[in-house]
Amino acid sequence: MSVHDRFIVRLADRTSDFLRGFGRPIPDLSPELLERVARRKTGCDDFGSLWYRTPLNKLCESYDQDVDLKFIGRVVCRGALVNALTNRLLVQRELQLDPGIRDESIRRPLFVLGLPRTGTTLLYNLLSQDPACRPLLHWETMTPAPSPRPETLAHDPRIARARKHVRQINRLFPEYATMHRLTAEGPEECAGLLMTAFLTPMFPGRAQRYREWLDQVSDADVETAYGEYRTQLQVLQRYIKGSHWILKCPTHIFAYRELLTTFPDACVVHTHRDLSQCVPSLCSLHHLYLRLCYRQFDPHEAGRMALDIVEQQLRRGIPSRDRGDPQGQRVVDINYSETVQNPIGTVEKIYGHFGYEFTADFRRRIEAFLADDKHPHKPRHQYTMEEYGLTHDDLHRRFAAYTERFLTPSRPTKAAS
Repeated sequence: MSVHDRFIVRLADRTSDFLRGFGRPIPDLSPELLERVARRKTGCDDFGSLWYRTPLNKLCESYDQDVDLKFIGRVVCRGALVNALTNRLLVQRELQLDPGIRDESIRRPLFVLGLPRTGTTLLYNLLSQDPACRPLLHWETMTPAPSPRPETLAHDPRIARARKHVRQINRLFPEYATMHRLTAEGPEECAGLLMTAFLTPMFPGRAQRYREWLDQVSDADVETAYGEYRTQLQVLQRYIKGSHWILKCPTHIFAYRELLTTFPDACVVHTHRDLSQCVPSLCSLHHLYLRLCYRQFDPHEAGRMALDIVEQQLRRGIPSRDRGDPQGQRVVDINYSETVQNPIGTVEKIYGHFGYEFTADFRRRIEAFLADDKHPHKPRHQYTMEEYGLTHDDLHRRFAAYTERFLTPSRPTKAAS
């Protein structure tokens, strides 16, 4: 961030602090105002089913209770909330204009999921090199509607907006480039599609009470959210199809059963990594956000947040996996070391397991991607466990069952009895 940017942010923070003293934190994160902003931006007023308002209210209340959230943090949160509401409106308009979208068939989608920082992005990028597949692109997850069309793709204004968004991310979070490969027209996780239901831990900020509330959400509500997620994929594939979707988001682990229920022929790749490596990596990501968006933070808080997130996802996710795939036939487990040491072999293993066609062209594209990914000027993401107040004992104590089941060599990963 430049000196000028830092000055503007500090000035805005002080103004926001002053107004908060009069009970007027800025920007305003009240759900009613956010909905008005979304309506004004789109010229639409149909949000579809209003069930989303309960999680939206919970999230906004949680943000307003977080007194340490600075002006820039509230701006980031407001942007995410308004974008999600805007997308609800645009999707509903597209469905009204073209009811046939709901008849679109999504066949054998391939999902990549796992704990954060377990190699989901690397594997997703490798799988997305298949010229026959349909990966979800960054600009599409930002604004899925209207349905993209091949004849207007070169001039679609959403791509220009996504490029601007990437530049803004790089400006505010220059270290982010060392953590996550982000391009406007490249493959991206489907967090943006999940956020339109306001029922995902992917929203920015601490939002502690909201995250605690997520633990109590019913399976039926999560299934409703995944139904809306599926509808957005139907919108996106209306005119641009592929042999199968390639999709990825770490938080799909939060809703394994609902994912497999919504997509009955889905194939799932579940990634795993030594927790002493992936948890500190997740810590560094949270620490980056805390530094920019909160008045008070400390690296150890990032450590505690990371442990809580991992614990929440495993507590809900693994039993959900066992209910959704009791025979262990729809999921293949991949260790991070497999992907790094033998990327092409790992992709071949996945395609062979599920019966997708692995072509010579696909292999060449993976080789080209790997050659570019190893460019010598590529920045490195560096972190240590100790700087976040973590020890191996902490990880072993809290996640012994997960480690025993998925990270112990020569152990089966079948569903628990």
